[in-house]
Parts: sequence; C-alpha cells; structure tokens
Amino acid sequence: MQVVNLETRRANRTSVFRFEIAKEQAEGLGLAGKKLQESIDRYNDAVRSGEERANDEALLLDVAARAWALIVQRELIGFVHENQKWVAENFAIPRAALRLMGRAHRAR
Repeated sequence: MQVVNLETRRANRTSVFRFEIAKEQAEGLGLAGKKLQESIDRYNDAVRSGEERANDEALLLDVAARAWALIVQRELIGFVHENQKWVAENFAIPRAALRLMGRAHRAR
C-alpha cells in the first residue's frame, strides 16, 4: 500500500507541474497575440489618421516582428504545422508586414 501511495503522490506532482507549464505556455501565447494585435492597431490607426509614410515602415516592422515572435512561440510549444498560415488567418496582418517578417526579426 505504501508503494501505491508514493506512486500516486508522484503522479499528482507531475500532473500539477504539467498543468503549470501548460498555463505558462497559454499565458505566453495570449500575451504574444495581444502584443501583435496592439501593433496592428497602431499601424491601422496611423494609416487612418494619415501620418507620414516614413513612419509606416517602422510600424510595419513592429507588426512583422510581433507576428514572427508569435509564430516562433507557437512552434516552441509544439504547434509545428502551418503557424504562419494560422497567424495570417487569425490576425489582420497587412500584406506589407508579412513581406517584412524576415527583415523584422533580424532588425530587433
């Protein structure tokens, strides 16, 4: 009986540990998605208000960098297929920002 109890305790500790990891991963994904959406909103606000075009590239680079960060974070936690497609389908990322993604993550 003692062995079963010890095994149950180990299983419970492992289960709690896995839950905490999953919770941190979910929070990280949520934060990365929120930051991406904030960048998209800043870019769209600048476009609507007619700010200088020179500022647009900086805003687009920010969107591209945050999109790249979300894609990488998804891959690191195990979402290994079509992350770029998923991000593009779930966020209204300007096409120009998608083209800049390779440049954006190197520029940061």
